[in-house]
Formats: sequence, structure tokens, C-alpha cells
Amino acid sequence: MVLSQNISVILTGANIILLASLFIIYLRNYINIRSKFTLGLLLFAGIFLARDVGLAIYHMVTLTTYYGQYAIDDMFIHGAQLLAFLILLKITWK
Repeated sequence: MVLSQNISVILTGANIILLASLFIIYLRNYINIRSKFTLGLLLFAGIFLARDVGLAIYHMVTLTTYYGQYAIDDMFIHGAQLLAFLILLKITWK
């Protein structure tokens, strides 16, 4: 397993934690408010959470057969997602 794949897996794990936090916040808000906008945010977080959990499982299953150059691409994509989810969590938290 190459370094960029390890970093990609770590970033995916961090994204899962952030998305789970966002999902819980949006779920609580939806239960209290019941607005379509909150439902949209809940679905947004849920879909990305499911995607990243599936991706993490895929990364763990294919540890030795991972494709070299794409590991670097994944690392940058997951890093950008992490930054975006951090910004969204900061805005949501306030």
C-alpha cells in the first residue's frame, strides 16, 4: 500500500466522522423543525456518508490491488472534501 493510499484512507475516515456529525445535527434539526431545507441537508449528509463508508470498505478490501496514480488523485479529492465538510460543519455549528 502506497503512502498516498494510506493518506486517502485516513482522509476518508475523517470525512466519515464529519459527515456523521453533520447527519446527527441535521437529523435533530429535522425532528424539531420539519422543513424541506433541513430534509435536503439531511439527505445530502446521508448520501455522502453512505458513499464514504462504501469507499472506506472498498479501500480496506482492495489494499494490495489499489491503482497507483489514482491513489494520488483520491488523496486530493478526499482532502478537498474534508475541507468543504469542515467549512460546512463550522457554519452549521453556529
